[in-house]
Amino acid sequence: MERQATSIKPQVPRLAGIVYENGPIFDSFAYHLAKDLRTRGFRLAGVAQSNQRRQLPGRCDMALEDLTTGRTMLISQDRGVHARGCHLNASALLEASVMIRQQLSKPIHLVLINKFGKLEAEGGGLRDVIAEAYLLGIPTLIGIPLRNLSAWQDFNDGGACQLSPCNVEIDQWLKSFFWADIESRKRLFMSDG
Repeated sequence: MERQATSIKPQVPRLAGIVYENGPIFDSFAYHLAKDLRTRGFRLAGVAQSNQRRQLPGRCDMALEDLTTGRTMLISQDRGVHARGCHLNASALLEASVMIRQQLSKPIHLVLINKFGKLEAEGGGLRDVIAEAYLLGIPTLIGIPLRNLSAWQDFNDGGACQLSPCNVEIDQWLKSFFWADIESRKRLFMSDG
């Protein structure tokens, strides 16, 4: 008796990295993506970054918005006029990590993390929270700066898919988990931004 081959749809990874080159443009994209997802009824956990320009050229204050509560927290530190390099406040990021971890125990649809940044690439930052969301099976979207793509790939060891900062592509990924929910609202992303 000959066995018939059955078609099995490959499972879509619940972990997705949105790879980008321009940080400020992606920060705005991720912020608006989170806002749109909340409007569509998704319960989110995680953070989106917003930057507020300061009077000094090339400087900004970095803030994270808690996507569950809307609370904003400053994550940059003022290191003075002549300071060079990163001005991220690591203890503020640790506070954000604790906040997100608490959200993971609540009924949420999706985790959105603004960036797999330098600290995550080096083994710290929000890396443990990302791993916890993955282990809990919660669909998770993370911004991946191109410069950290190799570290991201090492971290996820093939357990994530790679997306572009493209609304249609992200919506297709979301449909893998929320098809009925998305279709019932009849409100898909209308622009491919």
